[in-house]
Amino acid sequence: MRLDLELQPVFVAGSHPVVATPRRDARVRVDGKRLTRDGRGFRVQGVTYGPFAPGPDGLQFPSPARAANDFARMRAAEVNALRTYHVPPAWFLELAGEHDLSVFIDVPWPKHLCFLDSPRAQADARAAVRRAAKQGLGRDAVLALSIGNEVPADVVRWHGAHRVERFLGELADTAKQVDPDRLVTYASFRHLRQLPADRIPGPAVPRLRHFQRLLTRPGGIPPVPVPASEPRR
Repeated sequence: MRLDLELQPVFVAGSHPVVATPRRDARVRVDGKRLTRDGRGFRVQGVTYGPFAPGPDGLQFPSPARAANDFARMRAAEVNALRTYHVPPAWFLELAGEHDLSVFIDVPWPKHLCFLDSPRAQADARAAVRRAAKQGLGRDAVLALSIGNEVPADVVRWHGAHRVERFLGELADTAKQVDPDRLVTYASFRHLRQLPADRIPGPAVPRLRHFQRLLTRPGGIPPVPVPASEPRR
């Protein structure tokens, strides 16, 4: 049995027709070479937020009242996005959405260690990305997930750029498996000498571009790190 429903304007005496307003698409999306939100170009005007000392709940975020006050001041300054260095709790994302703010989330994991020498470190990184993707699932206030932030140059030299690239691609794929439409990115050190690459490898991240391989710091080769799993000799 099929029912075809047609919505008609509702007339109220002495007033204009009441027409349903389409739901606003608040999620930031990629449209060609630009970001869009609700069908319009979205220019990120953001600030960093945190990190904070752990509160009574153990989370490194301020109280809801403090966050609400900060968000109101951000909007007054025409800020439309903020970056956090830990995965926010649900109330934080809901509050950001109420203030029309988009949250760029860094996913913390021990990238400063020689993580490719440790299966446990790799598993922890995948689990962290998966939890972050689940936390943002269905939440339009999440601008993007940063699956890796500033892997040290000496760690990249130790493992090799291609292996690090491949692992970051696996992390991006982990996030996409949870939330296929979520934007995913990676951030590198600004002061490092870099070479551009087309994208992080991975079948689920065709829109990731401008990934840059870390090679070395200007002025010399950094020392080779000692793997976390081996004692110094």
